[in-house]
Amino acid sequence: MLISCHGTLYQTPPDITRPPLPYAYSVREVTSKWDSCSSSGNLSFNWRLIFTPQAVFYYVVAHEMSHLKEMNHSNKFWSIVRKIDPNYQASIVWLRKYGASLYQYLPKA
Repeated sequence: MLISCHGTLYQTPPDITRPPLPYAYSVREVTSKWDSCSSSGNLSFNWRLIFTPQAVFYYVVAHEMSHLKEMNHSNKFWSIVRKIDPNYQASIVWLRKYGASLYQYLPKA
């Protein structure tokens, strides 16, 4: 499966996706999260992710794509994330350090 991130296409490892892939994605105003994955496989992303560095954006997408295979935060889940994004921990640090500042960008009413 290809993931597009800031105009760059990435190929996920073949064992990451679950056939078939009946999911949809949305980008919306979210006040407390960066992303979510429903039990039906629908992915939602906070629109403020456009302000993050490319690596952080890629990590968030990889995180949610991993939930398509493992709907929890177990060691198995983090192993999947690591396969997609070996440097994911730096993105977690970035989000903890700078993520709250992205909420200064408010949607126009």
